[in-house]
Amino acid sequence: MTRAVVFDLDGTLADTARLVSTDRRRKPFDILSHSPPGQSTQELRFGDGRERLPGDLAALGYRVAIVTASPPAYASTLVDLLNIDFERLLAGGKESKVLKLRELSEYWRIDPAEMYYVGDRYKPPNSEDSEAAHLAGYEFLPVERIAELRDFSRITNNKSDPASSQDDRISCPNPHCNNTVSLLNARLGFQCPRCSAFIHSPQGTEIDGNSAGSQTVGAYKDLKTDPGRQDRRELQKQFLTHVSPEFRDCVIDLDLTEGRFQFPPWLLSKSEIRADQDLRELAMKATAQLLPMLARKDGVCVDSLVPYRGPHKALMQKLKDFTTKARGSGPEVHQSLGYLPALALAGHLHSVVERANPQNIALAPVPCRPICPDHPGEFSLRLAARVARLIDIPLLQVLDHPPGRISIRFKKDPYLEDLESSQLEHLYNGGLVILLDDQYTSGESMRDARRSLEKAGAVVTRAMTWSQSMRVDEHEPSGCMFERQLGSWWNDCTCPTKRYKNMARLF
Repeated sequence: MTRAVVFDLDGTLADTARLVSTDRRRKPFDILSHSPPGQSTQELRFGDGRERLPGDLAALGYRVAIVTASPPAYASTLVDLLNIDFERLLAGGKESKVLKLRELSEYWRIDPAEMYYVGDRYKPPNSEDSEAAHLAGYEFLPVERIAELRDFSRITNNKSDPASSQDDRISCPNPHCNNTVSLLNARLGFQCPRCSAFIHSPQGTEIDGNSAGSQTVGAYKDLKTDPGRQDRRELQKQFLTHVSPEFRDCVIDLDLTEGRFQFPPWLLSKSEIRADQDLRELAMKATAQLLPMLARKDGVCVDSLVPYRGPHKALMQKLKDFTTKARGSGPEVHQSLGYLPALALAGHLHSVVERANPQNIALAPVPCRPICPDHPGEFSLRLAARVARLIDIPLLQVLDHPPGRISIRFKKDPYLEDLESSQLEHLYNGGLVILLDDQYTSGESMRDARRSLEKAGAVVTRAMTWSQSMRVDEHEPSGCMFERQLGSWWNDCTCPTKRYKNMARLF
């Protein structure tokens, strides 16, 4: 039985042959230059929706990953532009595809014979995906047959996890019911699914099954152990409804090396968020709950979500490729790290848009330097474009960043001639504007942008950024929430607290 599907990237999920040269090292600029912020990425797509396959398969219970010889920054940017789901992204490096494929089977503890690798039979100059799959023990599916993946059926995990082994199960207290449940479920205060009798842990340490923390843990645990279950959507909604900031480090998947800052696809895939509006709104609100706004400091009229320090600083440096050689971002941007910030900002702004008339509000990004090979990111523009799309309001890209202060582009600018007249009317007739940037440092750019918009007649109703350099306090999760809820029964959490403890056991 197939349990995991691994994809090649270029030529398999993305149509980049016409855009990217194969005789040199691929860079993010190669594809970002063909995909301006807020515009279609159709040039990178095959047109048959295959980029959604990893997310669709994850929702059916399969483990999904991408293995590519392309450099990490390029791969991270490409999967972000196409909104491709992945649990692991093994790109570039000195390791061959064979070693990467073997690493995945060991990581997931899945027999390679139960895994597919989807790729080209032959890819110039010297890479054969079929041979790599064969040497790693995988089944190989040529890209010409990729449509067959749409016929894959839902799989469920019938194997018991360690907490559900026969030795760790207790009987239902109802003498007329012969059902048993794991001690893990008993600690969560679950009722018997057959007779609804309340099952008590023999240690008497069960948790209130009606508490928000318990419902979050229960839904997360069930999706982790069996992501393809039939009640997946109900469990996702239960998780998203009850999750709290204390769970942030436990439920968000963060790995800067592989460009991951997301909900893992076995929990909630991008494909599901894109396809289901109700789920999308719940995901935005839940992400905003996990990343609450920082307390404002005196004199700062801008809302931010994270301080520019610690892991958040490391994330921004990786995302924008900050270097010491030049001011601003660098060429090796990792765009996939910007997915969750957009989701969180959209969650906070969703209520603002709901209170206002969506027809009378627009999102204006603080401008960044023009795209070029050394600075291809345009992250503030791409962040705003994604947020605007999530909350379904217009993107008002009318600010310019010439040498000196930010200003409104001159009316005869060709760009403004391409704008819809309704957007120009919105700007010059007192429309509401949300001002958005990725980073608040000294506040100069934000002040100039706000001044220019208000001078043109717009009303700036909100100003927000993802991170802030000023000294601010942040809500810090206190330890592993799964350990607090379940004690030693759950060891699969990857939050820093649990990771350090698991590493300590090895020495």
